[in-house]
Amino acid sequence: MPARPPCKRSGRFHAAVTVMGATTAADSSTAGDDSDAWLRTQRASLTPDSGFTLVGMDRLADIRGELYRIEHFGAYQDALNAKKSRDNPEEYFVLYRDAQGNFCHR
Repeated sequence: MPARPPCKRSGRFHAAVTVMGATTAADSSTAGDDSDAWLRTQRASLTPDSGFTLVGMDRLADIRGELYRIEHFGAYQDALNAKKSRDNPEEYFVLYRDAQGNFCHR
């Protein structure tokens, strides 16, 4: 199995989603802890045990946005190519687990 790319940890994920256009916890009607828990729950439900999942954000679904699964890939390069082929690749994430089982994204 090819080496996995370096892991970007969850704290950066929330910031990256905010940069993508989702409302920050301070702007939403829920407390920050609820917003963080909501995002962790969504990320965990979409992160595969093996392989890589390309996800996008439906910003019209909820004031905070909602992540949705686009496609699962066995190889990182295939997932990255699919992300780059999108009209706005910065609005998509590749989710995966590192060798220690941590949630990661690119």
